[in-house]
Amino acid sequence: MKNLILFAVLMLLLASCKKSSSGNITASNTVSATIKGDGMSFMNISDAYADIDNNNPLDYYFYADAYDSLNNELQVSFDSYYKNLSPRTYGIIGDSTTDAYVEFRQQGGNDYYSYTGINSVSTPIIVVTSVGPALQGTFKGELYLNGNTSSSDSIYISDGKFNIYQ
Repeated sequence: MKNLILFAVLMLLLASCKKSSSGNITASNTVSATIKGDGMSFMNISDAYADIDNNNPLDYYFYADAYDSLNNELQVSFDSYYKNLSPRTYGIIGDSTTDAYVEFRQQGGNDYYSYTGINSVSTPIIVVTSVGPALQGTFKGELYLNGNTSSSDSIYISDGKFNIYQ
């Protein structure tokens, strides 16, 4: 009986311990993604902002431009028209109220891979998971050389994450 009580107290103590998770999906002010099969972290944010149109508080724009240690560039942005900024998916086919845009440029290259997600077959998808002091979310999608969908040269970005302070 003494062992049973000791075991119960130990279980209660463990259950009441606070987990040490920060809740961030990636480090603060970073963008990360798997591009061409390589995991890449873009820790150098050159520009990031959320712009809310003063004439229409439900029309806003988010943009993040980031570089990795090799000077590869990744841009992630989304627009929303007449919807509150809230956790949801941007760039869904058939949704004319939001769009998503992702662009990747390799270090030293003049060419880029991009595509906008607005009523397109191969749309990038951006999912906002948290709105608060930091805007957090995920993204993925197929990007085409210089944004030309008829190009046979494309890359797929997966496991994209962003955590940008507003």
